Amino acid sequence: MGIEASTMNQSTKAKYDALIQECEAEKANLVAVDAQRQHLYEMNKASAYEELSSGKSTKIVMSGSSGE
Repeated sequence: MGIEASTMNQSTKAKYDALIQECEAEKANLVAVDAQRQHLYEMNKASAYEELSSGKSTKIVMSGSSGE
């Protein structure tokens, strides 16, 4: 039982270290990740507006300086 517990402990520590390294790598590129997420959000929003406006009797009124 002691050998199994030791092996499990080492395995868990290795996974933890790998996750820490992955987070540090993503932290350096956080601006690009945020830009990609924002782009996907805007594309999905545009697609939703297109679907909404495709009906024959659908009327959309946009207000504000950016049309939101």
